[in-house]
Amino acid sequence: GLRMGIERELKVAPVLTKLNRVIHRSRLSSRFVSVFYGELEAGGNLIYVNAGHQPPLLFSRGGVVELATGGTVIGPLAEVKFERGVVRMEPGDALVACTDGIFDRRNPDGEFFGEARLRRLVEESPASAAALVDRLFASAFAFGDELPWEDDATAVVV
Repeated sequence: GLRMGIERELKVAPVLTKLNRVIHRSRLSSRFVSVFYGELEAGGNLIYVNAGHQPPLLFSRGGVVELATGGTVIGPLAEVKFERGVVRMEPGDALVACTDGIFDRRNPDGEFFGEARLRRLVEESPASAAALVDRLFASAFAFGDELPWEDDATAVVV
């Protein structure tokens, strides 16, 4: 539904509002969906909507910004509105989006992997996005004592 809506309407916030209505009315209404949707323009502007997802982090020379603008998760409420955010990405910046399975990974002492470890990892990381994803998963897996993942674990780096 999201892909079809984007192709027809071009503005992501109204598309997510319509998608929310569809999911709310469906038999999946007892469930929810979190979504982070972003479009990176050729000039460097990232236009995004965060619908209840763990906020991605934009790492730049000026610091770290959480991309939280948007709204609530999709599905549980009949009517929701989403707003879009805009940030500028410069060459060398890194956008890191992860599911909560990475942040919530626990070590044998019950500590969470958490955002602070992710931030340190990115600040010390290799320049390549692929290398950063590999290092992130290796670090989180080792942190959890190499036990099976208890939740989904997804990461995207741009």
